[in-house]
Amino acid sequence: MVDPVSVIVGAITSLILPKAAEKFGEKLGDVTLEKSAALVQAARQAVHNKLEKSNSVGLLTRAEEKPTEHNIRVLEAEIIGQVEDDPQFAAQLEALVDQASRQSSSFQIFLDGLRAKTLELDKLSQVSEGKDKSEQIGGRNWQVQNVKIGDVSMESRNDS
Repeated sequence: MVDPVSVIVGAITSLILPKAAEKFGEKLGDVTLEKSAALVQAARQAVHNKLEKSNSVGLLTRAEEKPTEHNIRVLEAEIIGQVEDDPQFAAQLEALVDQASRQSSSFQIFLDGLRAKTLELDKLSQVSEGKDKSEQIGGRNWQVQNVKIGDVSMESRNDS
């Protein structure tokens, strides 16, 4: 079962750290970024303000300046802790993610942050329907020792 807090924090991190997303091959669509520059700034400011109050804003600065996987994971862990401790902050980030999903053509993440000793997937499909463009990210940030994967497909179907 995917932890909803991790999904929200992952989406927020992808919004506020586009350089990190590009580095790991997960660039948000240019159209999405152009349309939602104010939203990206609002998300970054919300995270910055919360981390500043807890004296951990340096984690955001470090992840922005040096977007290594380690720095991003440390930042995400801190944001998750803040979200779990503060329902208002959680609601604020969730609203920003909802707004981003409405503004974007389509943005889907699945199998994010998977941790397992052994993983066997026979067939896995993800389909986005009804929008002109979609951005799909599948299977990022895995830590798996033994992997066997069959057929994996990602598809975007346009109604028009």
